[in-house]
Amino acid sequence: MLYDASAPTWLRDVPAVQVLRQVWVQQVYAVNPTKSMRWRVAEDLPPAPLLISSPYDPEARYSKKRETEWVGYKVHLTETCDPKLPHLLTDGLTTPATPPDHAVIGIVQDQVAARDLLPSDHVVDAGYVTAERLVDSQQQQIDLVGPTTPEPGWQANAGEGFAASCFVIDREAQHATCPQGKTSMKWKEPTDCDVHAVVSIRFATVDCRACPVRSKWGASTRSRSLTIRSHDASVALQTARQRQHTEGFKATYRPRAGIEGPIAQGTRSSDLQPPPPNPQPLLGYVTTG
Repeated sequence: MLYDASAPTWLRDVPAVQVLRQVWVQQVYAVNPTKSMRWRVAEDLPPAPLLISSPYDPEARYSKKRETEWVGYKVHLTETCDPKLPHLLTDGLTTPATPPDHAVIGIVQDQVAARDLLPSDHVVDAGYVTAERLVDSQQQQIDLVGPTTPEPGWQANAGEGFAASCFVIDREAQHATCPQGKTSMKWKEPTDCDVHAVVSIRFATVDCRACPVRSKWGASTRSRSLTIRSHDASVALQTARQRQHTEGFKATYRPRAGIEGPIAQGTRSSDLQPPPPNPQPLLGYVTTG
């Protein structure tokens, strides 16, 4: 009716009308515009970053973190944790619910840098730590401290010495050597789906077919292939993975649990509402020196 030629055109531009129209487009479709309409099935809905979950809050989005599901936003709090000084919130960032945590760590560091409050140790949850974020932090003289994800792949989980980290990488000569002493035949440097520089390595089929331990690294493949990160990212990630098993890391990382306090206080005294049932601590940092 609003788009009928006889309707005042300004009605179409009312913000509430625009939102409601978008909700209708996303949620239902016309089987026959003059007779019937149908709800869209879940598979036919837009992805979470685009789907309006409530016309009363058009920017709220559905998200899931581990077992917790919610519609709303994410809050990223930054707090000083020096044991000899008062603990102060130095930054609060609210984002849509859908972006991953590691996508905002650079924004947080830029905001505290603008206030001349960059930490020397930035202690964060596992979701904020990636190889690229480790490198970016190092470039700002920040030590990003947090648990890293384990090396991916079933070969790494098997722990039998055939994971990607067990290959000898010669970046200058642009080849890799496998645990059986064979040298790769192809070396390419593309970008991955996140536009990060990676190295794609493949070994010769004739070498892999005759490998005496082929069943331990992938009997169903014709030849072994690897995808590794850039040199700086690889070194930073490997160093972080090794460090997190040390007592020094545990001592440095322990204060991160204190961010639960500001989240609880924000819930009781302000409008901060963590997703039920269990609020998860998001971000904190330690300053030293």
